[in-house]
Formats: sequence, structure tokens, C-alpha cells
Amino acid sequence: MADIPPPPNAPPKTEIVHFHSITTRTGSKVPDFRRVAFTGLYSQVVLMTVHPNEEHPAETLPVDKTVTFTSGKGEVISNGKTTPVGTGDLIIIPAGTMHQVSNTDKERSLVTYIVYSPAYHSPITCHETVSHGFIEEGEGFDRPARWSQQTRAENIAQGLVPEVPKKEIVSSGSSEIGGSPMEAGASPPVEEEL
Repeated sequence: MADIPPPPNAPPKTEIVHFHSITTRTGSKVPDFRRVAFTGLYSQVVLMTVHPNEEHPAETLPVDKTVTFTSGKGEVISNGKTTPVGTGDLIIIPAGTMHQVSNTDKERSLVTYIVYSPAYHSPITCHETVSHGFIEEGEGFDRPARWSQQTRAENIAQGLVPEVPKKEIVSSGSSEIGGSPMEAGASPPVEEEL
């Protein structure tokens, strides 16, 4: 596919990555069940197509998953609740949440793009079918790269991200540039219940 170049199996360059029309023209033409489009240091973008009357088996992941539906219709089942989904919908699946995505359309594919945080798949993953994906996962071939699982401190030490000086941190609720309103190691403020 000319619109989605093969992703590198290396930490990303410090430059913007642009996928033209990924939520419309490009996204609706992805024939593969799963294709990694980008893997960053702290997140990963994956295109997923669930063909008519097909389902993605139930799973519980150790990472957060945000799913945007770009075409088709289906349902997401989680904790005994069925949520209808379709073009333009977005769902957030926190780490540890069991979920299953099904295409309920008999004619059109359910096309999504997913943001995993942190990465969940190998940076070069491309699974043509659901069964291909689960075979590779089960045999240990589809694992996230070590560099996509590192801490911020490790990334700073390796020069992959800059250390942000305190003077550049913008305080929440303030338009002024300055230090963090919290002392190092302090817990963030918690809203009181009414």
C-alpha cells in the first residue's frame, strides 16, 4: 500500500509522521486484519480490519487501547455489556479490561485504527487474518520492541528524548511558564466528592 509505508523496526525519528486520509480513504482500503502503521516510544498506531461476520476473539491486554471506527458497524462486548459501534465512534479500553470486537455487517468490513499505549505489537507486524495474528502472538513472534517499553528515564539516558527543564513545564490551570505546582514525589490533587 503506497499510503502506508512499511514501518521501521527502530525507535522513531524526532519528526512528525503524517498519514494522509487515514480515517477515510486510506483506512477503508486496508485488507489486512492487523497492520502496524507506527510505533513510538510511548504509543503505537495499528490499523485493523474485521471482515463481514467476523470477530476478534475476546482478550484482556496489559496496555491501554483507544479504538476509532472509520467504516462499517459492529459491537464491542465488555463486562457483559454490548456496545454498538460504527463509523466515527471512538472507544477507550483501559488496561486490564476484557473486550471483544465483532463485525455485525454482512457486507462491509469494520475498519478501525487503534492507539495502544504503550506499544503492544512488534513494530513490523502485519497479520493478513485473525488466525495468523493469534498464531504469531502465541508463538512469541509478535512482541513489542524493547525500545518501545522503556521508561522516560531510560529514553533520556539514551538520548531518545530530551530532558525537559522545570522552567518549561506549564502548570495545570495556569497560562504562565514555570515550575510544577507540586513538590517532587507529591501526589496530584484529588477532587473531593460532593
